[in-house]
Amino acid sequence: MGETFVSQSTNSPGSRGLYIVNAQFKHSGTYECVAQTHLSETSVSAHLTVRGPPGEPVGVYADNVRRNSTSIHLYWTWNTVSDHGFPIAYYILEARTNYVPEWRVLEKDIPSEMTSQSPEYPDRRSYLVQNLSPHTAYSFRLRAGNILFGAGDSSLPTSFYVMLPDKPKISPENVGGGGGSEGTLTITWKPLNRADEAGPGFGYEAFWRLLNTTKWSNQRIGNVTKHTVTVGQEMYFLLYEVKVRAYNNYGDGPESPVNEIYSAEGGTLIDKQINGGYCLLPTEVQHMLYE
Repeated sequence: MGETFVSQSTNSPGSRGLYIVNAQFKHSGTYECVAQTHLSETSVSAHLTVRGPPGEPVGVYADNVRRNSTSIHLYWTWNTVSDHGFPIAYYILEARTNYVPEWRVLEKDIPSEMTSQSPEYPDRRSYLVQNLSPHTAYSFRLRAGNILFGAGDSSLPTSFYVMLPDKPKISPENVGGGGGSEGTLTITWKPLNRADEAGPGFGYEAFWRLLNTTKWSNQRIGNVTKHTVTVGQEMYFLLYEVKVRAYNNYGDGPESPVNEIYSAEGGTLIDKQINGGYCLLPTEVQHMLYE
């Protein structure tokens, strides 16, 4: 492809002048039009500004020294030449991690006035990135935008920065269970995402107690998604309260909401007369109805 920059002049009534066609940002500058005759010449100059989306932020990097488990300072360089005719109104922050390699938007409308300007280096900007996941490696990139043309191209990505580890910040979801073999209580839950494990030595702790009792039983069981407790054959089809929390080497995470589940049903007829009849377990009643 060749140069797309074209200049053309016209002398049509009402549209006299020099026109720049298919102009690009690099064509901004001062232009001079010279009219010549055999006897004299005259000239007029004008400055052309090509307006559009901002250029990409340059020199983006993070402060590895001042990071903690959930926040890190981001720095970049900006000058008015990259504004492309309009002041910067906002920035878009994108990131990828060692767990999610695709670029995702972390913050899409960071007001320009929320970025800090260095008194010593007027073209230097900074922003505190927060609410990151502990013990996760992040790479960042930025886009600048103005109110008329929107966002421009992304900056080059930064290196990966690993956040400091911490205890888990969220609790497991979908805690439930039930079923299983006679004499057991089965507790299940949805595992946390890898980025939410927050540190080494990760695992889960399950809690359970018979409904309307006060004392919880608990056990740390490692990085699994199910725990089966032996409660005894006489404790069949009873309602229990259960909850789960995550832990790692840096501490315990928050507990999940309490949920109610049943222990496993019994599988044999209780050979004992009650009020002149037999006591049937729920599974046996179902079998008898369909026989």
